[in-house]
Amino acid sequence: MDDFLDYNVYNDNNNNNIEDVNNYEDQSNNTERLSAIFVLIIAITLLVLDYFSLYYSYDYLMYASHKYPFETFDKCIKYQSLTEIFFTFFAFMAAISAGLMAIGIIMGYELFFEKFLVTFLNFNYYIFGLLLLSSSIVGLFYYNKICYDCIGRNPKEMEFNLSTMICLILIATVGGIITFIFSSVNAFEYVCNCIKFTKDGNYFLGKAFWKYALTRNQGNQNLHERNE
Repeated sequence: MDDFLDYNVYNDNNNNNIEDVNNYEDQSNNTERLSAIFVLIIAITLLVLDYFSLYYSYDYLMYASHKYPFETFDKCIKYQSLTEIFFTFFAFMAAISAGLMAIGIIMGYELFFEKFLVTFLNFNYYIFGLLLLSSSIVGLFYYNKICYDCIGRNPKEMEFNLSTMICLILIATVGGIITFIFSSVNAFEYVCNCIKFTKDGNYFLGKAFWKYALTRNQGNQNLHERNE
């Protein structure tokens, strides 16, 4: 009888522990979803602000092209406005990325990681890797037009804008790091597919790798036998 009572008490304790764990997981999931909703609201707000900033910057660029003389527009307005649009565009895309991540957390980790993680990572790779790096390289190539601001709309009096140059260098560095990391991972996966002779790899590269590996291994064995 005592054993039976002890067994019931043990089961009750286990059930209580399981309920506590489930309640803790539910509270944790609710907290994460509330945080994700908060991030989504901020992302949507930034999207709206960046959209209007892009719209008015482009509208001013078109307006200035007709209002000011060509030399003033070309040296004092054109490239500076394009640089502003450039920075705002990537801020806009960063807000989209944050919003997508928040939506994924709200939907649930399992669904997000199984269905949308690869698409989400590729989106960030192409936008904040390849596109950001290539655009910043173009900006650095034309630094003499982008990093010099006119004094009082006078194309003959210009000063160097150090902050713009630093921003270009920083985003080029960020774009280079992201591109390098994703490219390295993709190259590693491709090599693995070649070695395993899967459909995503190249049969001839895999065959060449194994031929080299076997030849190298045989050569090491022969050298070891000679040393013995």
